[in-house]
Order: sequence, then C-alpha cells, then structure tokens
Amino acid sequence: MLVAQIDLLLGSFHLDMRFSSESGKTTVLLGESGSGKSTVLRLLAGLLKPDKGHFVLDDETYVDTAQHFEIPPQERPIGYVFQEYVLFPHLSVFDNVAFGLRMQGGISRQEILQRVGEALEQVHLVGYDDRRPRQLSGGQQQRVAIARALALKPQLLLLDESLSALDIQTRREVEQELRQILSSLQLTTVMVSHQYIDALLFGHQIIVLDNGKVIQQGSHLDLLLHPQSPYIAEMVGVNLLKGQVVSTGASLFHTISLSKSERKGLEVIAISEDDTQHQTKLTPQQEVSVVVDPRSITLHQSIPESSARNVFRGEIIQIVPISTTYSETEKMMEGLMRVSMLIDPSLHPLTADITVSSSTQMDLSEGKEIYASFKATETRVYL
Repeated sequence: MLVAQIDLLLGSFHLDMRFSSESGKTTVLLGESGSGKSTVLRLLAGLLKPDKGHFVLDDETYVDTAQHFEIPPQERPIGYVFQEYVLFPHLSVFDNVAFGLRMQGGISRQEILQRVGEALEQVHLVGYDDRRPRQLSGGQQQRVAIARALALKPQLLLLDESLSALDIQTRREVEQELRQILSSLQLTTVMVSHQYIDALLFGHQIIVLDNGKVIQQGSHLDLLLHPQSPYIAEMVGVNLLKGQVVSTGASLFHTISLSKSERKGLEVIAISEDDTQHQTKLTPQQEVSVVVDPRSITLHQSIPESSARNVFRGEIIQIVPISTTYSETEKMMEGLMRVSMLIDPSLHPLTADITVSSSTQMDLSEGKEIYASFKATETRVYL
C-alpha cells in the first residue's frame, strides 16, 4: 500500500495533494504541462523534499516531516524511469543496467550478473549486453532504462512519460511488454503521462492534476460519467457545460441556464441520476455540470422539426476526421467526422460526431452556421 500526502511550495507554484494506491496497482497521473505531475514523482523518489507531508510504502515510512524524518533517495526501494532515458553513452547495456546495483554497494558480482540478466530478459534484450546506447534504437534504449529500474527489484516503480518519445509502432510494442511486466511482478507503479490512452491501458486509478491540486480521482468510468473540468471532458471525449438550475420537473428533468452566457434564454434540459441511488437532490440556483455525448448530437442546416428538447444554433469552428477509412467500392471516405461549433463566446465549443456522408450532404465547412439538437434523456446533469 502506498500512502502519500504532499505539500510543497516552489516559487509561486503550490503542490498540495494526498493519494493512495493498493499494492501491485498502477496509478496514472494526468494533467496539462506545469500541473505538478513530475514533481510528485521527484518527491516520492526523494529528489525533492516536501515542506509538509508523509510517504509510506508497504507499512514502511520514508518521509514524515512532522517527525523530521526522511530516508535518503539511494536507500528507497524505488525504480525511476525518466522521459529522456538518461543512459550513460560510454557504458555498455550491461553496465547501464548494473549501474544502480553497483551504487547501492554490498551486492556480489554474481548477484549483479543474475539480476541484470533477468532484467534484460524481461525487456527482451538478451544478447545486447555489450552494445553502447548509440547502437540501439529509441525503443531499445527505453527498454534498457526500464531494465535498469527493474534490476533494483523495486517495491515502487516511477515512470515519467517514459513512452512519449517513441514512435507509434515501437510505443505499442513497449506498452505491451510493460503491461506484462507490471502484471507478472505485481509491482506498485505511479506513471506520469499526457496521453489518456496510457490511463486506459495501465491505470487501475487515474488522478488528474491542475495547478498542483487534484481535480478528479477515480476510474475511467468516473471521469467519463462525471468530468470535473473541460480538460477532462475533452480528454474522455464528451461535451461539458456549466450552468445553474432554473427549475426542476417530473421524472428528474431539470432546466439549466448556461449561466456564463449573455444570450438570453440559452438553456438546456437534462435528466439527473436516480436521486435515491446517489442521495442528491437538485434545487434552483445550484451550480451544476451537464454532459452530453458527441454521438448523441444531430446537426441540421435549418431549425429542426424533431422531438429533441435541446436545440442550439452556432458557427462551425473546426471539422476533423476521427475514425475514417477510404472505400474502394464507393470511391469515397467513410466513418466519422467531429464537428466543433461555437454556440456562445462564453462557452466551450459543442462537438458532434457525424458520418462523413452527412457532413458531405450538408456541405459543412468552417464558418458556416448550423443547428445542433439532442434529447434531454441523453443529457445528464450532476453536482
């Protein structure tokens, strides 16, 4: 079990967070640049000292500022894989992997041989012992960095955007290998990434940071159903609107005013979750969030005549393909296009996923005004 409470002031940046992770599980830290993700890893590794806080791993305390207690970095059972690999160019693969073991001291030559060999086997680099980093591909260099961390037999593995520099094919291969390693070793891991796919592939728990604070923590489903910020909503692929409850009706339907808007009457009707299950009750004047899936939105060239209770007019600001293929039989593109439209300058763009054929038929282009409609039953509101 990993338990960490961190409070650190670096100039004007303030990191203040608490989190825990079950043994053998992977926690993925997400957030925009400068949110504090890598700083968390440096604090866990002992490369930075917190102003206040504690760090406990498998019932062993490594930091407790209240007791003025701290175990130095070199004595912590932690493996650290950096984004830049940080391999010594003048050392062989074997010596790079063995470097940490030799720095620890007290480990016999035979044990070093055994542990380096096991680590290289785990990352599929058997036979590369004598090569220098310059003789390796980017993916192979990354495997060496991972092997160096694994050779230490750590209780905690820290991965700082360790896959970000790899090309698509190599990244896929290393991802698969790394997932197998973490699963087989049951190794507690904290991973930093900008890529949400890493959270889906590795994360038993996802933590999203913003300016040094945790803004959401949970599973993929938690983030998908209840995104707490526009960044999270865009990351998981849904529309998030913020507003204020105007009125509540029967069957859990609510009218929400998009409060930041200056356009009179800009409202959305949404359905709340089962109040008895979640023990929440929306009332007028409450600040709420509204989520709608882009696939639930239909676009129209004129005011639609439909049963959809939510209709907005806006200007297209972006059209991008998100899952398209080329049909040899039809001699045309097929799949989905994501259309982003601005329904009000004070709101984030509303996105809709429509077929390529629909986009072509409506002759959609940036700058064109269109209408978007979606049903209240497919629009969720929550606190």
